[in-house]
Amino acid sequence: QGPEEQCARFSSHVLPACLPFWRERPQKTASNCYITGWGDTGRAYSRTLQQAAIPLLPKRFCEERYKGRFTGRMLCAGNLHEHKRVDSCQGDSGGPLMCERPGESWAVYGVTSWGYGCGVKDSPGVYTKVSAFVPWIKSVTKL
Repeated sequence: QGPEEQCARFSSHVLPACLPFWRERPQKTASNCYITGWGDTGRAYSRTLQQAAIPLLPKRFCEERYKGRFTGRMLCAGNLHEHKRVDSCQGDSGGPLMCERPGESWAVYGVTSWGYGCGVKDSPGVYTKVSAFVPWIKSVTKL
């Protein structure tokens, strides 16, 4: 550890995150998903880390909504019901979409990327699919 490096101190609130398996399909294996971020809450940017439960959606929802902009390296997530909409927003980009593997640990399946507005009806959030980049992540981080 060099003088400019700072390491996180693990605690009950700070834990390492697992990577998904290469080409893992979280819609089939994961449940209990959450997003976190410091972004816009509708009133201002948050001073405390926010979290929200969010369901993964079949890719067809984003393929239909985003016509050609949604690719195989992306995940689709959000609650499309009028009264329960959950979404990431400006300032949340780069944050995690984490899901629990049945009987296992949590993994970062997505990275908050883009969408149309925040919590807009019928406009799910789009997340970079981490499993598509696992070989690259492992080569760069030497895992």
